[in-house]
Amino acid sequence: MSVAQLCNYYPKYSYLDDVLSVTKKNQLNLFIDLKGCMQSLFQEWAVKQIVFQSEGTQVADSSPFLSVLEFISFHKIYCQKRDIPLKMYIFLESGKSSYHKDVHKDYKANRATSDFFGLDDGQRDLFTKVLDKNYQIVSNVGNKIPDVTVIRLKYLEADFVPYYIMKYAIPESVAESTNIVYSTDKDMLQCLYADNIFQFYRHYKKIVMLDQKTAYTHFLKYDPGWDLGIEWFPMVLSIIGDDADGFKGVHGVGLKTIRNVMDEVKILCGGSMQQVYDNIHNKKPIFDTKYDVKSTPLKKILKSEDIVVRNLKLASYQLLCDYVNNGYPLAAAEFKKQMDDTISNTNKMTKAVVLYNALNNAGMGGIISESTISNLFIGHE
Repeated sequence: MSVAQLCNYYPKYSYLDDVLSVTKKNQLNLFIDLKGCMQSLFQEWAVKQIVFQSEGTQVADSSPFLSVLEFISFHKIYCQKRDIPLKMYIFLESGKSSYHKDVHKDYKANRATSDFFGLDDGQRDLFTKVLDKNYQIVSNVGNKIPDVTVIRLKYLEADFVPYYIMKYAIPESVAESTNIVYSTDKDMLQCLYADNIFQFYRHYKKIVMLDQKTAYTHFLKYDPGWDLGIEWFPMVLSIIGDDADGFKGVHGVGLKTIRNVMDEVKILCGGSMQQVYDNIHNKKPIFDTKYDVKSTPLKKILKSEDIVVRNLKLASYQLLCDYVNNGYPLAAAEFKKQMDDTISNTNKMTKAVVLYNALNNAGMGGIISESTISNLFIGHE
C-alpha cells in the first residue's frame, strides 16, 4: 500500500492555477479537512491493512501520518514551482462534540458503524487507537513544519475551524490571498463569503472548484435563481434539515420547495442573517409574524421556528464562533485559546535533518523518502 493512497485528495495543478489566475493574488492559504481528505482511510482494504500491520507489534502502523507528510510535500513543491508563499491549516476533531450534543442529543447519532468489515471488537479498538496515535503525531509534527498549522480539537467538531481562522485569526492574510478549503462537506459552503475563497470538492469522479456563484447550485443540484448571499446558507440548511448530521428540518419543506420560499423567508428575517443571530442570542423570535403569510410552506416554517433555531445552532459556523469567542463556559475559552495559540505558534523546525532524525528515532526511518522530508522545508533552509 502506498502511503499517498490514504490522503488522496490531490488537485491537478491546473485547478490551483485557475483560481490563482482568477483572484490575481500571489499567495495561497489552504484549509485542509484532514479526515475528509483521507477518503480511502475507512475503506476495507485500508482498515484491514492498518489493523494487520499493527497486530502483535509494539509499533503502530504509521501510514496515515506519512500520507499527510506526502500531501504537504506535494503542495510545497507546487508553490515552489509557482514562486508563491503557502500557508496550510489542517484541522480535525476527536470525540463527540459536547456543544452539538447539548443542543441536540441525536446529532450525528446515525453515524455509528454496526459492521466494521467483519473485524472483532479488539480489532476495531486497535484500529481506533492506531488512528488516534497517528492523529496525535500529525498534530505534534505538523505544527513543527514551517508554514503548517494543525488544529485538533477534542470534543468539539472542527468543521468551523477554517471559517474561524479566516474571519477572526488571519483576516488580513485572507484578504490578500487566494484561499481554498479542501472538503466534501456541504457545511463548508459557509466559508465562501468572499470572491477569493473557494472550496475544492473531490468525491469519486466528481471534481469541482466551488465559489460563491456555484455554491447553491452544487448543494441543491439545480439553479434556484436566488439573489442570496452565502451567509443565508445555514438558514437554507436549517429549514431543509440534514439527515447525514442527524437533524430533521421543517416537515414538508425540502430541496424543491425551498426554491420557492427563500426570498420570503429572507423578508421574514428582516433581510439580515446577523439580525437572526442577534435575535437568537437575545432569545427573541427570528421571524417577523406581522406579515400575512399565504404560502403553506411558509406557514409550516413559521410554526417550526423552534426547529429552525435548533438547527441553526447545529449548522451555523457563525453561531459556533460566537460560542467560542464568548469565552463561556470554560470549555469555550479553552477551545479558543488552543486555536489561537496554535495559529500563532512560531516554534518550528528549521532543518529537514531534524525531522529526519526524529522519524528515525521513532522507528519510521526509511518509510518516507529523504526528498519528501526535504520538500517540507522548501524555502526555509
